[in-house]
Amino acid sequence: MLLRYAVTEVERVDAGPLLPALVRAYPTVVFLLAAMSVTIVISLLNFEDGIRWLRRIANLSTVGIVLALVARYLMWARDPQPPVMPPPRV
Repeated sequence: MLLRYAVTEVERVDAGPLLPALVRAYPTVVFLLAAMSVTIVISLLNFEDGIRWLRRIANLSTVGIVLALVARYLMWARDPQPPVMPPPRV
């Protein structure tokens, strides 16, 4: 939902290429989604016969990131505001 909302808002204001515009408009959400992808991969790579403490930390990190994203989603749902787009770099 967060990604769909961000993409819709960026496309609505026509901020240029999608990925750079998303990073400019919503850097926190993009970072959290990338970090969650990394922690999920680490957890899956250590699923069987892996390093247990590393898998445990990756799982806890994933839960923390999901909670942060849910909080961000609830803030957006309560007070939707269009992104403040900085001018593109030349």
